[in-house]
Amino acid sequence: MWRFVRAKEYQRGFDLTAVAVDSKEDCNSFREAISSHVQLQLGLNPETDEKELLEEIDSHYPLELSRV
Repeated sequence: MWRFVRAKEYQRGFDLTAVAVDSKEDCNSFREAISSHVQLQLGLNPETDEKELLEEIDSHYPLELSRV
């Protein structure tokens, strides 16, 4: 315990390269990942099947997360 208390952050397992993410940026990244996954699973074309894509996303994820 004595050594752990006196150890540097990186020695205790902290990731010193990690940075805080803007919540809007995080939601946008999540939406892009989900959209890509749904497109791949259902074989949808985002240009021609946009309405169906949005309906599928909305059926599985809350509107707050899917429409940012």
